[in-house]
Amino acid sequence: NRTTISTTSSTTTTTTTITTTTSTTTTTTTTTTTTTTETTTTETTTASTTAAIG
Repeated sequence: NRTTISTTSSTTTTTTTITTTTSTTTTTTTTTTTTTTETTTTETTTASTTAAIG
């Protein structure tokens, strides 16, 4: 008889980058632009162990 034990580990990392740009076109007008970027990275690690029993 053989017994297989599988272990799966998942790690999810989310990185959020917020960029704010302020530009003054004249003495009375100010433009502000905000950009949000999200990056999601998922790492999956699977380890299998097979043991012979009996």
